[in-house]
Amino acid sequence: GIVQLLKTLAFSTRGVVRHMPIIPAGVACTLGIVGGVLHGASMAVRKYFGEGDKEYMRNPRWWIGVALDSIGGGLFFSASPFLAAGILFTLAIVAQMCTGCALGVFCFHEEASLLGKIGVACMFCGCMALAFCEHGDAGMMSTTEFFEGLCSSDFLLANVAWLALVAGLYAWSSLRNWDQQSTALAHSLAAAYADGLQFLPTRYLASVLFVSHDWTLFVVLALALKCSCLYFYIQLQQLALETRLHVIGSLSVTLAATMYKDRVEMTAATFTALIASAAGIVLNVLPAAAAEHHDENIACASVDSSNSKVQ
Repeated sequence: GIVQLLKTLAFSTRGVVRHMPIIPAGVACTLGIVGGVLHGASMAVRKYFGEGDKEYMRNPRWWIGVALDSIGGGLFFSASPFLAAGILFTLAIVAQMCTGCALGVFCFHEEASLLGKIGVACMFCGCMALAFCEHGDAGMMSTTEFFEGLCSSDFLLANVAWLALVAGLYAWSSLRNWDQQSTALAHSLAAAYADGLQFLPTRYLASVLFVSHDWTLFVVLALALKCSCLYFYIQLQQLALETRLHVIGSLSVTLAATMYKDRVEMTAATFTALIASAAGIVLNVLPAAAAEHHDENIACASVDSSNSKVQ
């Protein structure tokens, strides 16, 4: 009943988005990629100054990472009305993961397997190719369109799937006595879900700010949704940063894709670029996760050996 009421009220607002000069697709792609790089750098800064410190928010240097995240988010915000959500998310995610991988190896001395390196190469090539492909339709978003998207069956089903996945991972982690690997994975997926939710109002807020100036209660609600999800995203991702930077990624593009329903020209070049990016993500994450499991087994074996010697 509440959802239907909000939807009805949204239909009664002005919600008509006036014309706005379009940012060239190449510029929007660049904004998305640079935003992803800044997100990756932010993770490294927050990991360096916050890892293992429960009072990390009191460390002024930790907030440098939050500032980088904010700048990257601002670039992403500016590009959101001009690129299909699937394309923009893929560019940002790949740029973020490549940056996290490079900083993890060179700054945190994390091991990188051959498959991981091949994965980074695939992601980089896929990202560059995607930037030069046909990008499909995007556009400004009215109040009506925003609440229609939130109430759509595809979007609600995507949320159910995400909640089931996150809940299942936390249940699996509890069965493993909250070991570092499974807990970090659960935190990472929960952070990805929060990240996907906080992105949803972005195009709507950009439309209000740049074009319609339709300042209603719904803008406040959208802003509250974004800010609350951002808070949980930062907190959950900080917990996930206890693991390797290689593993931290986001597949929350599914939420934006089901809500916005942007049309993407699926040419052979676009399809190849998307497949290369997806394959690169898999090749990058799986070896790093396996290495985490191997390190955990070695640590457990070392503890068992020490205990047996004491006995």
